[in-house]
Amino acid sequence: MTSVRDAVAPDAEVIAGLIGELGYPTTADAITERSATLTAHGLGRVIVAEERGRIVGVATLSTIHTLHRPGGGVCRITALVVSGDARGLGVGRSLVYEIERHAAATGCARVEVTSAQQRTDAHQFYWRLGYRETPKRFVKDLPTPSAATAMHSDS
Repeated sequence: MTSVRDAVAPDAEVIAGLIGELGYPTTADAITERSATLTAHGLGRVIVAEERGRIVGVATLSTIHTLHRPGGGVCRITALVVSGDARGLGVGRSLVYEIERHAAATGCARVEVTSAQQRTDAHQFYWRLGYRETPKRFVKDLPTPSAATAMHSDS
């Protein structure tokens, strides 16, 4: 039976490993720092899923308040990964259901998630849970704060 709870500081090492499985290598220290930023002001959460006391999944969410959308904000799944040896056991579903519960409880009118084009298994997963594909999104990566500072100090 999968249980879902908010992440705590001692979970950082396992979460770092899971985020690495998603293709984003990181450290426990970075996870601790990013988690604090994400959860500041109550606009985000980091949740973990456990099977028999072992963390086997992690998800993060952020709440976005909008002016143009009636009925509340948007809850965005910003990361979701299940350990390779726990896939197919309902862990991901448990994480998504907790996110949906949280979204409804905080007055969000929508849950959204983005998924890289090559993650076809993830696309199937979200379709099975009732999510639909929507039009394009446009992104622009900005320099890291230290690179931006260096860039502006040269002018």
